[in-house]
Amino acid sequence: MLAPAAFKLQVLDPFLDLDHIPQTVLHLRFVNGTQETVSLAALHLWVDFKAEGDRNAGGCSLRYGSHSPQPAAPLLPGTSVELKLDLSVYDCDPAAKVSIWEARTFSIGAEMFHGGYGWATGSTWLPVKGTRTPDQIITAMLQESTDNWNRGDLDAFATSYKNSPDILFIGHKISRGYDQMLAAYKTGYPTRERMGTLSFTQLEVQPLDAAFATVTGHFHLERTPAGGGNADGYFMLVLEKTAGGWKIVRDDTTALPAAPAK
Repeated sequence: MLAPAAFKLQVLDPFLDLDHIPQTVLHLRFVNGTQETVSLAALHLWVDFKAEGDRNAGGCSLRYGSHSPQPAAPLLPGTSVELKLDLSVYDCDPAAKVSIWEARTFSIGAEMFHGGYGWATGSTWLPVKGTRTPDQIITAMLQESTDNWNRGDLDAFATSYKNSPDILFIGHKISRGYDQMLAAYKTGYPTRERMGTLSFTQLEVQPLDAAFATVTGHFHLERTPAGGGNADGYFMLVLEKTAGGWKIVRDDTTALPAAPAK
């Protein structure tokens, strides 16, 4: 097992710019303080966020790709390498007290695997830069929800809703409650073929005040005939700014009649 202090990880950027996720480029330096040669292919990064007043915004994993050519050669003992990574944030802690979009500081950490389990220590807490307006934050949240759907992860998709027995759904009937909503989705979309590929267009976000906003838009579900065929419709959502970020509390969705078979 590699010593915990064997690696050092330094963030060379002055801040993390949330405004441009998922296109954020992160500039990092890895220092190999071990007596062994390691491969950067065995690398996993994560990020922790904190908001004002040291409130925990939870941890997230980072999905990254090389922005500049990644060295093919292993990292030799006592050497370092600088990387620029294209960054996106995913798998955020659903129990976080605040949304990452409200974060003010961040810290990066890493795991490297080589003949055991080794740690690269993260940076000290560094600033987060973000000037997103509520409509930009809400639009990003809805995009994340479609990404979760299209990965087949209904549990993650459901986190865009407030986890409350009082949330309301209006479709073919009126129903309430987070648990009931999630169960209905899992019953109605039991397979990836049934889920298809979801997209939202014509989004219009209307903030009502500091705590509530509405969103109207069009949804399209691309599916094979065996999966149920394509589906389209319109929706109006009411969102509440909660301790965990903007969450859907009312969902009024109207499906359009299916197009006649050709």
